[in-house]
Amino acid sequence: DGQARSTVETALSLSRDNNMSFHLAQALELLGEIELAEGGRTDAIGHLAQAVTLFRNRGWRSYLAGALTSLGKAYSGSDPDAAQEAFTEAHALFIRLGNIEQASEAEQLASAIQAQRSP
Repeated sequence: DGQARSTVETALSLSRDNNMSFHLAQALELLGEIELAEGGRTDAIGHLAQAVTLFRNRGWRSYLAGALTSLGKAYSGSDPDAAQEAFTEAHALFIRLGNIEQASEAEQLASAIQAQRSP
């Protein structure tokens, strides 16, 4: 949706201008998810990877786990190794955080990648 993209791009700009790293990371993640939904896999990967880096550097583990799951989904159509790595890390983080439901989802996504590789 054009309005969603416009809103997220405004948030991204304001976050950068005001050095608000948490909001910047969230805006990057949302923009990546919008791009993925629109079929822009390459742009989605770039924005999601930036969000992962920010969340990781700041120690925001719950947000990192979610961004890794989104990044894994973005990679799943083009780079199964990167997708598997993202889902596996997300799974481990969700387990440490006690979020069993999200851990299960990440594990299922990783398993689906593995099953696609099997003959």
